[in-house]
This record gives sequence, C-alpha cells and structure tokens, in this order.
Amino acid sequence: MLWDSKDHLRDIGSLFGKKNLSQFASADNGASAVIGAYLEQASTSFNELDQLLKELNLSHSHKKAQKAHNKDS
Repeated sequence: MLWDSKDHLRDIGSLFGKKNLSQFASADNGASAVIGAYLEQASTSFNELDQLLKELNLSHSHKKAQKAHNKDS
C-alpha cells in the first residue's frame, strides 16, 4: 500500500490509471482473447481495490470521529 506523508492511503486506483486500463481492455485493440481476459481481470481487480480503499478510509474516518467525540465527553 502507498502512504502519503500524513499516513493516509493514496488512491492507488487512479495511480495505475484504472480508467485507461478498463477502456483499453474493453476496446477492440487486436489483442488475443487471453490478453483481453487478463486485462479485464486486472481492471476488475483495480476497481475492487479502489472500493476497498474507500471503505477503509471511511472506517478510519468514523473511528477518528468517535475518538474525538469520546475525548470531548
């Protein structure tokens, strides 16, 4: 995983150009069926990873807000 200077997860999906990969995989680019299937799976994996990172960030934000609320109480 990639971390920035504040220890927040970076959006790794955009780092690897998941949108471009998805477009390339779905285009008729002359690649063999095996290569096309690999690119489709890679694109799907990046989308799933992006969703997981968003969920982890939401979970982290929720825990941080709870901690701040408990500290104020």
